[in-house]
Amino acid sequence: MTGYQDPNNPMQPLRQPKKSWFARSWWWFLPLVIGGPIVLCCGGVGLMGYLGFNKAMEMIEDLPAYKDGISIMENNPEVVQELGTPITVPGVFDVMQQGGAVNLQQTGATQTFDARIPVSGPNGSGWLVIEADANASGTWEFDELYLDTDSGQTIDLMPSTPGGAVPHDHDGDGVPDH
Repeated sequence: MTGYQDPNNPMQPLRQPKKSWFARSWWWFLPLVIGGPIVLCCGGVGLMGYLGFNKAMEMIEDLPAYKDGISIMENNPEVVQELGTPITVPGVFDVMQQGGAVNLQQTGATQTFDARIPVSGPNGSGWLVIEADANASGTWEFDELYLDTDSGQTIDLMPSTPGGAVPHDHDGDGVPDH
C-alpha cells in the first residue's frame, strides 16, 4: 500500500505521500545542471574565438602593405577612370565572404602578405592583388601590386621607388609620402 489511511476512519480517502523536491523539479533542474555548463563553455570558447578573429582582422587591416596598397590603388588615375569614385573596398572579413583571400605568414623575422581583394566603383569592379614582404626592420616591399578589372584590363600599381618599397603615409592624409 502506497498511501496512508487513518485506521479510525476507513472512509477517509487514501493520502498520497508528498513528492520530494527533486521529483517535482527534475524536468527543469536536470537540463539546467547538464546543459548550463555546456552552454557556458561553448559560449566562452565562441566569444574568445570571435574576439581573437576580430583582433586578427584589425591587425591585417593595419598592415602597411594592406593600407598602402589600397591607398595607392585609390589614388591611381587609371583606376579612378576605370572604376569611378568612390571606390569601395570591403573589410577583411567581407573580402573572404566575397571569394577573396588574405594571407599573412611569418617566418622568422620575415613576413609575407598576399591578398586578393574585391573592389568596386560606380563604373566597374575588379580585384586588387597585393603581394608584399617585410624584412626584419619592418620595411614592406611590394612583389606585386595590380588591379585586374572585370573589363579585362590589368592596371600596374607598383610603386616607382627602388625595390617596390612602400612609401608609407606618415602624415595620415591618405596619400603615401615619398
